[in-house]
Amino acid sequence: SPESPDSDSDSDSKIPWPRVLAALESESESESVSVSVSGESDRGDTPRWPAMTVEDAALKMRAFDALARRAGSGTGDAAATLDPRVARDVFLESGLSESVLADVYDAADEDGDGELSLYEFSCAMYLVERATRGCAPPPSASALPVETFASVRSAIERRRSKPRS
Repeated sequence: SPESPDSDSDSDSKIPWPRVLAALESESESESVSVSVSGESDRGDTPRWPAMTVEDAALKMRAFDALARRAGSGTGDAAATLDPRVARDVFLESGLSESVLADVYDAADEDGDGELSLYEFSCAMYLVERATRGCAPPPSASALPVETFASVRSAIERRRSKPRS
């Protein structure tokens, strides 16, 4: 039977993004975020590139906002970007090699400017999660099925269309 593209859930995520996000949003004085990555194995029924859920997209957007706030580059702004060093420490929590993380970054940084937009950051977080499950990063996030990042694109469009207070 065909597999549902959204059968991958937050509970299956190998990287504890809720804990990463909580650490980022905490008011602690700490400059680094420290979380452990569980040793869960991938279920055999998950598609190679499952569509990102709406909840997962929202979580990644909140992580971007927390990192942008910490770096002083603004939040909620469609034009906000993250410097590579800001995302690097969070991505290193995955336990992946710097070489694999460089491939992830290159795939996600679709405009090649060296910084990650909200969309690119969300794609990078997704690719890190999939890489921890043995899926080599594609040459570009745009090489993946269109539905993979549909929820992120929709959430960003909703954010752009909301009047800012």
